[in-house]
Amino acid sequence: MTREQVAEVAYRRFRDGGFDAVSLRGVAGDVGVTAPALYRIFEGKGDLVAAGIERGLRHLHTRLTGALVADEPRERLQRTMSGLLEFALAEPRIYQTLAYPSQEPGVQEVVNRLHGVVVTVVRFLTDRVRECMDAEVLRPDSPERVALVLWSGSHGLISTWLSGHLPLHECELRELYQEFGRLTVAGVGMRADG
Repeated sequence: MTREQVAEVAYRRFRDGGFDAVSLRGVAGDVGVTAPALYRIFEGKGDLVAAGIERGLRHLHTRLTGALVADEPRERLQRTMSGLLEFALAEPRIYQTLAYPSQEPGVQEVVNRLHGVVVTVVRFLTDRVRECMDAEVLRPDSPERVALVLWSGSHGLISTWLSGHLPLHECELRELYQEFGRLTVAGVGMRADG
C-alpha cells in the first residue's frame, strides 16, 4: 500500500460523494487495511482528503499544460480558458470545494492547504495574457488585472451553472462560455486587427 494508492481511493470517494464520503475507516476498508494503518501515511482525515483532491487536480494540470502545445499566444489563452471549463465539468466537486469552500473546520483546513493551487492557476492564466500582450494580440495593460477579469468572469459563469442557477444544457454552457471569453477579451483589450 502506497500513499498514491490510498490517495487514488480517497480521490474517487471525494469525486463521488464529497468531503463526508472520505473517512479513514472507509478508505482503509477499500484498500484492505485497518484505519490505524493509514495513520502511518496520513496525519488524519484532512491530510487524506487533501491528498485525494491533489490527485484530482492532476487533471487540471494536464489540461493547462496541454494549452502550451499551441503555436500562437491567442490559442494558448483560449485553450487555457477552455481547460478551466473542462476541468470544472469533469471534476465539479473539486472545483466547487476550491471555489466555494464550506466553512466546516475540516473542509476549511483542506482548502487552506490547497490555496497555492488557485494561486498557480491564476499565475498560469496571467502568463498566457502576458504572452498575448507581448505578441500584440492584446493591447498593453496590466496582465494581472486582465487575468483577474478573465478568471473572475469564467469562475462566476462556471459556478453559477454548477450550482444549478443557470438552466442550460452542457453544450449551451460551452457556447455561452466561448462567447463570454470572446466578449471579455474584446472588452479588456483585443486589438481591432486581432
